[in-house]
Amino acid sequence: MARRFRFAKNSFVPTNGLAAQPQWAIYGHILLTLVIGLAGALVFRYLHVPLPWLLGPIVFCLTAAVAGMPVRLSGKVRPVMTTVIGTMLGSTFTWELLAHVTQWYPTVLVLWLNLAVAGAVCVAYFRAVVGLDTKTAFFSGMPAGVTEMTALSDEHDADTAVVALIQSTRILLVVCALPFIIRMVSDMQLVTRPMTSVSIFDAPLASVAWLTVVCTSGAVIGHLLRFPAKMMFGPLLLSAVIHMTGISDFKPPVELVNGAQMLIGCSVATRFSGVNPLVILRLMALSVVSTCLLLIITVIFALIASKLSYQQEIPVLLAFSPGGLAEMSLVALALNLEVAFVTTHHILRVIAVVLGANLLLRYVLKSKPRSTVLHHSADSANLLDRQAEATASRPTDASASDK
Repeated sequence: MARRFRFAKNSFVPTNGLAAQPQWAIYGHILLTLVIGLAGALVFRYLHVPLPWLLGPIVFCLTAAVAGMPVRLSGKVRPVMTTVIGTMLGSTFTWELLAHVTQWYPTVLVLWLNLAVAGAVCVAYFRAVVGLDTKTAFFSGMPAGVTEMTALSDEHDADTAVVALIQSTRILLVVCALPFIIRMVSDMQLVTRPMTSVSIFDAPLASVAWLTVVCTSGAVIGHLLRFPAKMMFGPLLLSAVIHMTGISDFKPPVELVNGAQMLIGCSVATRFSGVNPLVILRLMALSVVSTCLLLIITVIFALIASKLSYQQEIPVLLAFSPGGLAEMSLVALALNLEVAFVTTHHILRVIAVVLGANLLLRYVLKSKPRSTVLHHSADSANLLDRQAEATASRPTDASASDK
């Protein structure tokens, strides 16, 4: 039964030659992607869909990718926009929120237990049902970030492209589904609260200067201190310190925040660009099962954690959800929930999964990495781009590929 789902090695590496296009064509593809993403954001905003600047670009760009359109973004775009999101999230931290930090240990402990159970179930699914090899199934089933798991899979010689796309599919499905689930089970509205009310045309020069300094300095601090998700965590931490100490109360302009969300949404969807549409649909069908398993397990443990702490169910569900750090933090911000609580738990989730995965691989699977991945995981953000370029630059034999 498992064999009929088995994928060939590197079967998800884009092979349509996008990376081999001339420079002017690449810029044309990027412009097309931005136009499609903006159209998706405006349509979703008109329809009052939750998080329109994030979900609209995801859905529209993914549709374009499945249709075979050459949507793409530079691998350097998302990290830059992530610094803006991190700065904005840091501006929401207050002493009142952090006063509850000592009360978070029950939810953190339950979160780690949730990760162990959810990871074991999903790894077993990808190994026994989907038929992936042990290492690829292991990295595909771990509920952590795409970048971290891609880096680890590359270091341990797993099928990196499969891992990256399965992890991307999980985040895509969770990000798209969770806002609607929350709106159905609660009376919270995700579109009524603007994330920031300052327009770029009204923002004082001092705020623009602070934003620039925090984004750049925070990224450098994150890199030097080797933070996980350094491009977001570094600016977030620096912004939180500046706002909590009263040095400044600047806010990123609303246009920049919306643009950052749009580019993050586009980057999630363009991971599937160049992949055979049938493979994308097949991958999503398989990932729907694993994502449903993850969400069911997450809901159960979130309910348990909420009973053991002062937190209500929705904040804990967001903190435990197997989505991306930036994406889930944006949902928390739109819901006017405790962003510090949600963001901190997601950071701890990434750290726990990366460290736990390294220990399991070393002592259980007896697999040794080629280098210390935790320190260099963010450097793999362009790994799929490099694979695509290598694949596209090699002459392909049409008859051999048909076989």
